[in-house]
Formats: sequence, C-alpha cells, structure tokens
Amino acid sequence: MALGLVCLLVVTAKWHTDPTFPFTVAVKRYAFVVYLTIRGYFVSQELEWLTSHPTELQDKTLLQILKTNESTEYAIENGLSKVTTREEFRRSHPLCKYERFAPYYERMMNGEDNVLTSEKPSFYGVTSGTTGKASHIAQLPYQFESMYKQAAPLILNRVAPTFPQVRSLRRKMVLYFNPEGCMSRLKDGTLKGAISSSYFMPALKDDVFTSPKVVYSIVDEKTTRYLHLLFGLHCRSLPSIDTSFASVMYLVFHELETIWPELVRDIRRGTLKKDLDMTKGQRVEIERFLTADPERADELEREFKKGMVGIAKRIWPELGLINAVTTGAFAHYAKIIQSTYFKGVPFYASLYVATEGWLGINIWPNRHPNVWLLSPYKMFFEFIPVAGMEEDQPATLFAEEVRLNEEYEIVITNSCGLYRYRLGDVVRVVEFYNRWPVVLLLYRTGQLLNIRGECVPETTLYNSILKSVAGFYGEVSGITDFTCCESVFLDRHPKYQDKGRTSPYYVLFVELINDDGERDCSKDQIAELSAVVENSLYEAHHLYKFRRDNGGLSQLKLFVVKFGAFQRLRLFMLKNSTASPQQVKPPRVLKKPELVNFMLAESIHC
Repeated sequence: MALGLVCLLVVTAKWHTDPTFPFTVAVKRYAFVVYLTIRGYFVSQELEWLTSHPTELQDKTLLQILKTNESTEYAIENGLSKVTTREEFRRSHPLCKYERFAPYYERMMNGEDNVLTSEKPSFYGVTSGTTGKASHIAQLPYQFESMYKQAAPLILNRVAPTFPQVRSLRRKMVLYFNPEGCMSRLKDGTLKGAISSSYFMPALKDDVFTSPKVVYSIVDEKTTRYLHLLFGLHCRSLPSIDTSFASVMYLVFHELETIWPELVRDIRRGTLKKDLDMTKGQRVEIERFLTADPERADELEREFKKGMVGIAKRIWPELGLINAVTTGAFAHYAKIIQSTYFKGVPFYASLYVATEGWLGINIWPNRHPNVWLLSPYKMFFEFIPVAGMEEDQPATLFAEEVRLNEEYEIVITNSCGLYRYRLGDVVRVVEFYNRWPVVLLLYRTGQLLNIRGECVPETTLYNSILKSVAGFYGEVSGITDFTCCESVFLDRHPKYQDKGRTSPYYVLFVELINDDGERDCSKDQIAELSAVVENSLYEAHHLYKFRRDNGGLSQLKLFVVKFGAFQRLRLFMLKNSTASPQQVKPPRVLKKPELVNFMLAESIHC
C-alpha cells in the first residue's frame, strides 16, 4: 500500500511539475504542495474559531507571550511576570518606539542571552529605517514556522480556487535582486539583514524560477533586470510573476520598452550582450543556460512592434497572476502598469509582512485594493485612533473594540521582545471577518518616499536639504518649503525625461529663502546644489545608500522653484478641492500628476 502511494506520488509529480525540474525537485515540491493543501483545510477551520472569539484569543495570546519571556531581564525589570490581564498590561507598560528596545537588542547581538527573549534568535531583521536609522529586530524560529504552518496553507485553501497559479509547479518569474547583498553575520554566526531575504533565500536552493540561481547573486541591479527579462522572455508558458512592490514591476517593464531589441537579439542567437556588469565566472555560468531560439525571437519581435499596452498577456498567454503590493505608496505604480503592460492580468498580494512579524493575510483574491485579515497567530494587537497619534501615550483600543471605517495606528506585542510597540502603520478597518478586524493599509507615519522599499522619511530628507542649503550659498538662510515626487511622473513627460538616469530617482522641489527675498539660481548652481543634497542623503540613510550603490536608484534631481510657489500651490489645491482653508497644505510627497505639473511649471530654468 505504502509503495503504491509512493509510486502514485512520483508519477503525478512528474505530470504536474515543470518538465525542466530535476526528478527529486519535482517530487519534493509536489509532495509539499499536497501537504499544504491538506493542512489548509484544517487551518481554515481553525481560523473560523479564532476570528469568532477575539477577546479569548487576544487574552490567551498576550499571556502566552508574557509566560514565554517571563524570566528575561526585560520582563523582570518591568514587572511583566506579574501581569495577569490585558487591562493590567496596558496600564503597567508604556507605549514604545524602537529606541526603548535598541540597547537590549544591541546586547543580544553582542552575544548576551535571556535579555529580551528567552529563546535565542535565529535571525535579526534589519528594518528600512522609517525613523531615519535602521532597527534590528530579533526573529525567532516560530515566525518562520508560522509562515509555512498557517499562512501558506491558508493561501492555498482560500486563494488557489480563484488563482491556481499560487500552487503552480511550473517555473515563474521572480523579480528579486541580490538578496544576499544586504545580509551579514554577527560574531556568533547569526545572520542579519532584510527579512524578505531571509524568507526568499531558501526558495533559491532548488533552482525553480525562470532565472537561474546565479542571476540572484549579481550585484549590479540593471544587469539583473536584463537577465530576469532575458530568461523570462525565453519562457512561453509563464504562469505568474512575483516581486515585492508594484514599483519594481514598473521599473523592469518600463525599461523593457527601450531594451527589447537587445533582448530579442540575444534570444535569437543564444548569446549574452557584452556590456552587462558581472564577474567572468557569473557570465560563464549564465551562458550555460542559453540556447538560440529564433522562433521565439520572431514571436516576441512581432508583439513588441504592436506596442506595450497589454504586452504581458500577448507574450505570455498563460500569465494569470501578478503577485505584488499595489496599495499605499505603490498605488500610483500599480495604476500605470495595470493600464499598460499588464492590462488584463489579475494582481494579488498575499501577505502583510513587516520586520516585526507577519501581520496579516489576504484571503480575498478578487478584492481591490488589497485588504488584510490581521494575523490571529501569536500577535497581540492594540489600536491608536488617528486623532491621538501625535500624543506620546494616547489611549488604545483592543481588537474587539475598533469600529468600522475608523483609522488607527497599529500597536503590537510579540514574543520577539517587542512590548506595546508602535509599528507606525496606519490602517482603516473596512470590515470584520466574523468578529476579527479586516484592514486596508493606508500609510506609514513619517514615511516619505519608497520606490524600492527604502522608506526614506520626511525628517531625513528635510534635514539633508537643510544641511545642504545652509552650507551652499552665503545669501541663503533656509528654505520656504519643499516637496517631492518619484521619477515615474517625469518618465512620460518628454520635456523633463532624463535619459541619463537608467534607474528611478527622487525629484525634489525646493523654494529657497534669503535675506534679500527671491534668489534666481543659475543652472550650474542648481546642479551643484542637487549634488550636495544627494551626497547628504546618501550619507544619512543606509538603504538609500545601498540602492544607489547597486544601481537600484539613480541620483536625485532637484528643481528650485520661484518665489511664492508653495503659496500658489496651496491656492491651486484649495481651488480644486472641497476642503476648508484650515485643512489645505501642500503635501510633502506629490502623488497627483496635476500637482507635479504645477510644480514643474513653477520651476526656474525648465
């Protein structure tokens, strides 16, 4: 009987998996999907009970967290072992930001045990630094286990009936870039780096994507983009494309508009163009996977010549899913690519994940924008009404106390050493699943620009501009105001396109002030000031520096605007809205094309 089941598994594995998979990989992946599918039924049933009993669930979750770490130095210092109720916990421990926990995490990374967590961390996640400086958050084994024991089975159970691509065993295109590049080891060997890399790296072991493993080791991002496209275009039956954010998808396919002739030529000849930035060993390894395919090259050339609207579905007829975050800071990019390159292709984002933990899951594949069922697993939630967000210790609500259509800043407590931690994410409660909140992610407090996940906050950019201006012109005493946008707004505006920048970049609009009033800068002075601001930001923000070094971002571009420009912008906004004068103020980040166009028209030397 057992032998028969094994034989059946082997036969069906080869039938359902990609024919290019090695035999052992095919069997292993098929068996894993079967396991997740079966487990998904039971996890789905459990979810019904958990979400129907929020009070009992959160009581139990909090007490488990406190019990797990009751012997740690932090718990003893703060009397957490004596806490027996949620209400007592809320009264006895203040709301916190990372600064409270930083010294403890620093000691843990230097080798001390039982400081914040009783269990030794398996990884340290490095945040994008929305406070201007990166945070280091301990990751415990249960967090990774929960992704495979709860999240993945739920996705297969609830989403696969609509999008079978989520359990597809064919090669898919996965747009990641040098995941090991931002990872390092502590003295004891524990890894630290981006949490997304820690989840992604195990998937590279079996070489199951359209791009060979070696592509993910290349440092230069422009080269990696070319190679992802090259191998992806080789594939006719592509089921899905995965990446982190819609902005990455825009970047890759916007570049495809200009480089497709080179890609088609390489596919036709089975070659690799010479100007790609990689090591000799990487080139040799990649060339092993190349084969000439004149027929596929002809197909692609015909479709590219028809234009880029709907190109994805025309070159990959079986493409049925794009998995990427399309809400919040990425909504503008999503709107562009959904109406051009990926017209007719469904979008879906599966998980709401931060360095601090798995926060939510999307079990509604056809719903747009994406909404998240908050994770009912080992995460204790509190909610700060937006009216109190500016306070140091505002009142909080528990999960069963939040109200429909109200907005809140999320506060979490988990076993990783975070207690009443202000996450910085602002959400709107859009419905309840049974009695458990379902939220729409709106924005992050303090976040300004986020093209590639770098999350440069307003304060960091403001300080970089102020520092640069203060030391640049003797007559300039500061700036009246500033705002900015991402270069996507300039890409399709012929007058302002900058073909010298091959990756996206920040666009800044600055109004200078001085003792004599208006100052008219020359083009050379503006270019010099732009370079000084770029250097200041490069030194101030570690992920901006990382993206600039690997080619993920190009140098920012600065426009100096005319005297009074921001006052005129405010009047323009007031004229075109129903808001009162007290509510209207120019935003720090421009998301509407009409506002970007207004500021471009106010810029000097344009």
